[in-house]
Amino acid sequence: MVTFRLLEAFSDRRLSLVEGDGRVMVLASSSASGAPGFAVHRPTLAARLGQFGPEVQTLVFVGGPFPDLPTVARIDEMLAIFGDEDALTDWRPVTEAVKRVESGRVVHAVDRDTLVRPMGPYVIRRHLVDAMADGPNQWIDPIEEAAGLGAIVWLWHDSRSLASRSSPRPHEFGQL
Repeated sequence: MVTFRLLEAFSDRRLSLVEGDGRVMVLASSSASGAPGFAVHRPTLAARLGQFGPEVQTLVFVGGPFPDLPTVARIDEMLAIFGDEDALTDWRPVTEAVKRVESGRVVHAVDRDTLVRPMGPYVIRRHLVDAMADGPNQWIDPIEEAAGLGAIVWLWHDSRSLASRSSPRPHEFGQL
């Protein structure tokens, strides 16, 4: 059985974020299986939200038990450009083959250059996280849930990690 750590909460002040001004909470979650993406325990998320005051308007989800210094710097950069959009996520190019299969036969291959996969950190508005705290599934991926709620998710990319695919402005991701 896979076991997940509960969500650890870190205020923007505790992490010494330049951006935030008491309005941002960072939630760290890690998977014991090491699976990609984020698995957040919905009941724990709901309990954590009950601990935050109304001044917290933005939540940042990161993988691992504690955000390291490069992650904290990335969060600061993301918060600096986070404007009126609903959510913001880092991304990486899709490297796996993507194909549509019907009756056991490949009928269409998708050009990987047109696809990206969301990567943390995820920056999401509080009202969306409040809405995702209720639902049937115990484990959720916050960015998938936000998109499922109709959020416009913007793509941001840290130019230091993949310079050839970077952009000075975030791109609209739209609904998943």
